[in-house]
Amino acid sequence: MQKRLLGFLLSALAFVVVFYGGYAYGVSRRVATTAPEVAPVVQTAELLVSVMVDEGDGTIKIVRDIAWRENQTVFDVLKEATEKGNMKLGFKDYGGDMGVFIESIDEKKGSMDAWWQYWINNTYGEKGASTAIVKPGDVMVWKLVKGQFTP
Repeated sequence: MQKRLLGFLLSALAFVVVFYGGYAYGVSRRVATTAPEVAPVVQTAELLVSVMVDEGDGTIKIVRDIAWRENQTVFDVLKEATEKGNMKLGFKDYGGDMGVFIESIDEKKGSMDAWWQYWINNTYGEKGASTAIVKPGDVMVWKLVKGQFTP
């Protein structure tokens, strides 16, 4: 009786091993043959710039996440920031070396003793807004300033 029981158990064990092994082999083959190809993950960080507009009366507006483009000027970024931030932009383009003069931002106009000036990464802008090139990650500040700032 013990031999018969032992033989039955060994047969059952062999059946389980063969059945499970064959099943697992089939599943692994199905998975291997039907799994979709996965493209390598390429991480690209979008290159952005930001603009802060200080109207000189305690009102500060910040526009973040403006997409940076190669050869983009300070003026290009300001135009996008005012559009994105629902602000009006007044300017006069003198052309040539004179470039663009910012007359108003968000309906705050410059005057004979105060005008719009800009800083990039806390450095005073020494070129005209339409000729200064912006780099990825730059933070630009426009401020209505009385008198001319001298660095």
